[in-house]
Amino acid sequence: MLRSNKKINKALSAFLRDPLWLYLLGISFITFMIADESVEYMLASIFLMFSLIVIFYMYLNRAESLHKKIFMEFSSFGEEYTLLSSVTLENEGSKGYSDYIFISAKGIFNIRALDFQGVIKGFENDDVWSYMKITSLYDMAVKAIKNPIYYHQKTHNIIYDLLAKNNIRYIPIQSIIVIRDEDAEISTNSNIPIIKAKNLKKYISQYSNRQNMFSLLDEIVAIFNNETVFNYNFSGKAVGN
Repeated sequence: MLRSNKKINKALSAFLRDPLWLYLLGISFITFMIADESVEYMLASIFLMFSLIVIFYMYLNRAESLHKKIFMEFSSFGEEYTLLSSVTLENEGSKGYSDYIFISAKGIFNIRALDFQGVIKGFENDDVWSYMKITSLYDMAVKAIKNPIYYHQKTHNIIYDLLAKNNIRYIPIQSIIVIRDEDAEISTNSNIPIIKAKNLKKYISQYSNRQNMFSLLDEIVAIFNNETVFNYNFSGKAVGN
């Protein structure tokens, strides 16, 4: 609920700062005022509908959570898998966090969702990166942020160590970062893949099933159940491809 309210407040803030919606509604109001025939009223109604669609797309639809889009990708996955959400990991005093850990015969996917608008730039070994944030359609602000790759790689290493501690090795672990389909870009020299939300299913599907994974899936899931804290665990076979 807190995350949902934050998204709504962000959309309302952008809505109030950007005057474009006021222009669109103002023109719609004027067209209704000067219309005196049924055809003109019809045209005014069409323009009003167009304005409302534009406003929805530019402000409200952008507030749709990146996490919701990621769930839509997972829901169309046509193979058995286990999905852990909002995972906190700890191993020998080292802590990590993952938005999603996707476990299937294709391997283990450590997924971080970065929901932002603008451009994030930085080198893999730098502590501080730059974030050019889109504050409105006409304005941007640049600020310094902590290296998001560093913490994601740290989580990757914790996953590897947890499995090794339980005598599970040679299991493919792939860490990825998922961003918005539009208005978001990450420029870095890191080898960690940056994936648009709409391409998440396609990216995971390109990996082949590993025969050694089938016998280990339940054991791997049990390790995460015992060693981590997460919001929920979804297991099953998604409908569709």
